[in-house]
Amino acid sequence: MEIHTLLKMPPFQGITEEELLSLILAPEHAHRQYKPADFIAMQGEAYRSLFILCNGSVRTQMVSAEGKQLTIETLKAPQLLAPAFVFASENRFPVNIEAKEKCEILVINKTFSWNSCINTPL
Repeated sequence: MEIHTLLKMPPFQGITEEELLSLILAPEHAHRQYKPADFIAMQGEAYRSLFILCNGSVRTQMVSAEGKQLTIETLKAPQLLAPAFVFASENRFPVNIEAKEKCEILVINKTFSWNSCINTPL
C-alpha cells in the first residue's frame, strides 16, 4: 500500500502521513487482500464501509434477473469503490466487484468516513 498515493485521494487530502498511518492501523478498519477472480463485493450486498482499492485492478459487473452479466467498467488503483453508495439511503453495492489481479483493499468504517468529511476543512 503506497501511503503517498493514498494521501492524494479525496478522503485523505489534508491529513498527514502519521494521521493516515494511525487510521490504517486502527482496529475498526481492515486491510484485505484478494486473488484474481475473488469477489470483493456482490450486487445488492449491504455496503457499511468505504472500500478503497489500494493496489491492483477490479472489474465491476451488473447481473440481470436472468443471470446475465454485463461488465460496467474496469478500475485500477488507487480508486474509491462505489463511494456514493456507502452514504446513500439504500446502502447496497450497485454492482459485483471482482478482482482482475491480486488486489489490496482498505476498508474504512463508515462512521469514521462520515466524521472525517465533517471535520476536515475544505
